[in-house]
Amino acid sequence: MIHRRELLDLSFYESSAFTGSCGSMCYRIAMVNENGCKLLDACSWLGPYAYPQTDPSGMTHHRADFSEEGMEELTRWLNGQVNKYPDQMPGILDVDPYQPPAPEVDED
Repeated sequence: MIHRRELLDLSFYESSAFTGSCGSMCYRIAMVNENGCKLLDACSWLGPYAYPQTDPSGMTHHRADFSEEGMEELTRWLNGQVNKYPDQMPGILDVDPYQPPAPEVDED
């Protein structure tokens, strides 16, 4: 179970993203600007790889207000997500890390 106090003070998110895990679920919380409004974006995915090495298509997102109430909402959401993942995380030898598509090269 993830507790609100484990997710650091709201001011942390002004300049950094927070990552963690609970069972086989990995998660990341970051501040995003959407139409001039600050929001918190929580993302969950099946480990074992970190955020940059995980295929975005396997991630689930939830956004909330950039406020203490928003952090409480994300805490509840993350705890609800934990049950959607298997008990055992796959090993790094069982799953290849995500390789983003190579940029297209214009041959003109």
